[in-house]
Amino acid sequence: MNAKTEKKFKDLARFMQANHIISEFEGNKERFASLSKSFLRALAEDLKMACGVTDQKNVKVSFNRGGPAVAGDPALYIMGENQGAAVYVTDTGGGKILFRSIRAMNDYAGGNNQWANFNDGFERLYENIKELVSRA
Repeated sequence: MNAKTEKKFKDLARFMQANHIISEFEGNKERFASLSKSFLRALAEDLKMACGVTDQKNVKVSFNRGGPAVAGDPALYIMGENQGAAVYVTDTGGGKILFRSIRAMNDYAGGNNQWANFNDGFERLYENIKELVSRA
């Protein structure tokens, strides 16, 4: 777990708590896209090192813009040896992070949804996601 990644998490958390509605109409969609992708890229780098993910094909950070009235969907997919994790930043209720296990990079249904609030802190979120990626 990296201090740089934790700072990006906190920056995103502050933004999410200050902007309860995110859309092009509100003028904050680009900032949300930038902060969320930056956090997810940093998280991916940390998880790659911690879980021994060496193939870049096993890591994908994306942002689906959606229409002008929605925040968009930032996502991270990362595969370990036998299992991985999908991580999504949502604008639900001041911002939450959805994560779940996946069996392949194109597994868009995955395991049970698990939710983390930004108030729960980065360390707990990181450990839960790392466990999914490194589980044999």
